[in-house]
Amino acid sequence: KYVRTIERQGRGPGEYLGVNGFFIYADAGKTGIGVIDIYDKVQVYDSAGVFVRTLPEANYMEYIGSGRYIGITDEYDNETELSIEKLFVTDTAGSKLYQSDLWDIYERPVDAAPFGGEITLMKYGALYTVAGSIRIADSSMDTVYTVDEDFTLTPEYVFDYGKYMDMKEKAYN
Repeated sequence: KYVRTIERQGRGPGEYLGVNGFFIYADAGKTGIGVIDIYDKVQVYDSAGVFVRTLPEANYMEYIGSGRYIGITDEYDNETELSIEKLFVTDTAGSKLYQSDLWDIYERPVDAAPFGGEITLMKYGALYTVAGSIRIADSSMDTVYTVDEDFTLTPEYVFDYGKYMDMKEKAYN
């Protein structure tokens, strides 16, 4: 059932060109939705669908309470020529309260001759919350970590895909 439209297409505040993900927040009696667009811009809307604020860019983001959001973003390191995923915490004003490197992003060049050359496919990790606990899956998707109050990552689940599925080699086959 259609309920409402949240803002409109565009590149300005409260606008987006496509949706890559979203998260729900509830704090101090207020609820709303955060929308992550295809350019990793994070826009927050209240429960009526009215634009509230823009947060720092993220591939994934979750609300963790007390006016704080946890996110994963990536930065390209010119020196190592690698993309590094970073874990960060921001407040509602968009100020970063914490940031730490996670791991290199798995990148694989792919022949795209029909499109005029080569493209690079990248496999990112994932961030989600379960019953108030924060979890992160690494970019090879073989380990799920619990994130504690000090943002320390502790492996919770480690998957052994065996000889049939080496995720780092087969991620895009």
